[in-house]
Amino acid sequence: MASVGLTFLLLISALCGRPAVAKHPNSTLLYDRNNSIRNCSCASEIQHCSHAQANILCSCRTIPRSSLNSVNVGLTYQGGLTVWVEDPWVLKDLVNHSCVQDLRLAACGSSPLPPEYLTLFDLKRLHIYNNAAGVRFPEQGLTITTLERSQEMSNIPPFQVSFLNVALLNGISLLKAYSVKNLPTIGEYFPNLPLPVSTEPAESQHCQVTFIY
Repeated sequence: MASVGLTFLLLISALCGRPAVAKHPNSTLLYDRNNSIRNCSCASEIQHCSHAQANILCSCRTIPRSSLNSVNVGLTYQGGLTVWVEDPWVLKDLVNHSCVQDLRLAACGSSPLPPEYLTLFDLKRLHIYNNAAGVRFPEQGLTITTLERSQEMSNIPPFQVSFLNVALLNGISLLKAYSVKNLPTIGEYFPNLPLPVSTEPAESQHCQVTFIY
């Protein structure tokens, strides 16, 4: 089991890169398939939710879901991350409580996704897509403006956390976001937010909380 966990950790280091639909080489794509994760490195642009294109145009590896159970939540993705979602477990296991700046999510399944929330750190750009026919809002995106810091705080990185409603991927409502900036603490103002204890901001950090709904 230890070797399986180590193998996954080595693979997860390759998850960083440009979004899978970007016009840049070596983009990274994740999607769930037969209770496993397909981890693909793509050198060309491919269509959303097209498993056939991913298999032909990308270099893909399969990671069994059983190996994910030995990995703690809170992964860090350098650069961008693209995830095609057929079953929400992939978001819960690999995206929730993670640090990712550029996130692209595509709903590729036939069942609607539940109104559950993802906790994301340092999110700056979000793109969501739904490939179902007749969806009111099939493709949306937003940029989260970071908080402004005073000169004496310029060397201290801010603590930024976003809460994303997974049901937005169903494409039935307009994507909106609201940020509360320059908070001295989060727990005092939002005591019921699902923040892991290990991710509490330092005393010297100012905080920004963004709700995406």
